[in-house]
Order: sequence, then structure tokens, then C-alpha cells
Amino acid sequence: MKKNFFLILIIFFSISCEKAIDFSKVPRIELKEITFKEAENILEATVKRTKITFSVIDGDGDFGLENSHIDSTSYYNLYTTLYAKINGEFEEIDVEIPNFRTPFIEIQGRNKVLKATLIVVFDYPRSQFIETLPYDTIKYEFFVVDRALNKSNIIKTPIKILNEK
Repeated sequence: MKKNFFLILIIFFSISCEKAIDFSKVPRIELKEITFKEAENILEATVKRTKITFSVIDGDGDFGLENSHIDSTSYYNLYTTLYAKINGEFEEIDVEIPNFRTPFIEIQGRNKVLKATLIVVFDYPRSQFIETLPYDTIKYEFFVVDRALNKSNIIKTPIKILNEK
């Protein structure tokens, strides 16, 4: 069964001119917030919206992809997996949860540490997805990869019961 998803990816980069601090060249991510609510999408249809906000710190600033990475084997650098509780156990759900490409930014100066806040929004159409699911409890896992293919830690979100108000 094919599921439709609308998604928005917004990235805010914060680069500071502070004294150089040693951070790992392996990206580190931290969950800031996850929210679930009913909303209207750009077509004014009612959707269930999941908004995940997290931070990333990359010690050498090689995060984000240029257009030249289009044919690369590492086309994406933000990977998301959806899990649903089925018969009391969480199982990976094979739906069209996309992976993402974050934009390239080149850090100038001596301090190459990149600090960013990323916001990922998933809109689930009520009539096509939420009301027809054979499960009502979900969670997400996600991680990022930098240009040197260093994989970050994996974040697991809290569980969410979809039919809750």
C-alpha cells in the first residue's frame, strides 16, 4: 500500500567566532524537541504533523552536501527510520519515509566547528495514512553522516500514540 508524505526540511546553521574548541570530527546529534499536532499543509488539507528538532555539532565542519554529490553513493546525509508497535514489539515500517540531503556550507576561518539546528517535518494525511494504519504507536530513529562518511550517534525519539489528541 503506497503512502503519501509531504515533508519540509529547514536548516539553520550557527557558526561562531569563539576560541577554537576541540570537537570530534564525527558528527554528534542531540534531540531538542519532538511535537505531534494536527495542522494544515500547504494545500489546506488537515494532516497529522510530526516535527523533530535536533542539533548537530561537527568538529571539522564537513557537513552538508554540494550539488556535485548528486551521483555519489552517499547521496543522502540524514537518514530516518519509522518504527511501529505491532503485537507489543517495535518493528521497522516499510513506508515512504524519505532520507534527506542537507545543504552545503563552507566555513571560513580557522575554527571549522559547525553547530546547526535541523528541523524535519513529516505531514501525514489523515484520510490516506493515519486513519487506515493497523497500528497507532510509533517512534523514529535518525542519524546523520558528514562528507567524510563519519556516522553520528543514533537518536531514538520518544514513542507517540497517533490517535491521542
